[in-house]
Amino acid sequence: MSREKIKVYTYTRVSTAMQVNGYSLDAQKAKMKAYADYDSYEIVGEYEDAGKSGKSIEGRAQFSQMMEDIKSGKDGVCYVLVFKLSRFGKNAADVLSSLQVMQDFGKGFTIANLKNMRQFYLTFPNGHALRDELSWTHYRLLMRVENENAREFYMQEAVKSQWSTRQLERQINFFF
Repeated sequence: MSREKIKVYTYTRVSTAMQVNGYSLDAQKAKMKAYADYDSYEIVGEYEDAGKSGKSIEGRAQFSQMMEDIKSGKDGVCYVLVFKLSRFGKNAADVLSSLQVMQDFGKGFTIANLKNMRQFYLTFPNGHALRDELSWTHYRLLMRVENENAREFYMQEAVKSQWSTRQLERQINFFF
């Protein structure tokens, strides 16, 4: 008996067309998709503001649309996934106001989600180096490997040998 997937929105934003350091829209989406896959979330809406500053919610049409969709209960979402809180917004008043609206309508971030997203970003800061062949569960296991060279080795071997998450976990536990 499979449980019903929790519905989520994703929100991505970059300030410039050539955002660097793993913050590209594609890198943000890849990390959030991996996270959603791991936690069995269903992404029912993707909102993206390219080339928009996070200093204000003004002028971010997709952010505004997402907030309206949350208020209307359009898709019955439980959470909004963001790559990093600064992608959601940089103005504290706007962020708090938006989070209050989300809370009022029963939507938001869980502490565990925020911690996992933060750890994922810290462990894999170069979003372009992520592998599509690996699931969020693979990445959650790889996050536990502290040695960067060992982590890279396990990542490459998991792809090359098509390891399941159980096989990867077994390999990591055997050697560490």
